[in-house]
Amino acid sequence: MIAGRLAFTCPNGDCILDAESKTRLFYTGAGTSTISFDGVTFKDGNTLGTFGGDGGAIKVRPGGTVEISECKFVGNIAKRDGGAIHNLGGKLVVTDSEFEGNTASLGNNLSHYASNGGSVTCNDGNTFGYYTFSNPDGNYPDSLCN
Repeated sequence: MIAGRLAFTCPNGDCILDAESKTRLFYTGAGTSTISFDGVTFKDGNTLGTFGGDGGAIKVRPGGTVEISECKFVGNIAKRDGGAIHNLGGKLVVTDSEFEGNTASLGNNLSHYASNGGSVTCNDGNTFGYYTFSNPDGNYPDSLCN
């Protein structure tokens, strides 16, 4: 779990964080955590064997802030919600990022619960309340925020 401020910047986009299907990559602390990612690939995060298995790559807790720019989320798996990212009520900003091959029971790429507060904002300035996207039935766009 991350508490405080943390920034990952990969100017050439060649940084790959690979969980090798063993664990989630990042979990923000509640309250004042701020994490920013620029040009990072999140690969093979997995919460299938964990209690509360949400957010295969990233889980954002209430009060936490995650800023994502020009990142890729590939092959992440969540037991429950948000194959790539689960926002449990924090502030999530996603700009020019790609989601591919992420899976979950709800929200293959991203899940967000507005009932816990927080928001999801994309590079087009849209802010979403309760929103889940990339479901197998095709009701949601394949890729949001790119």
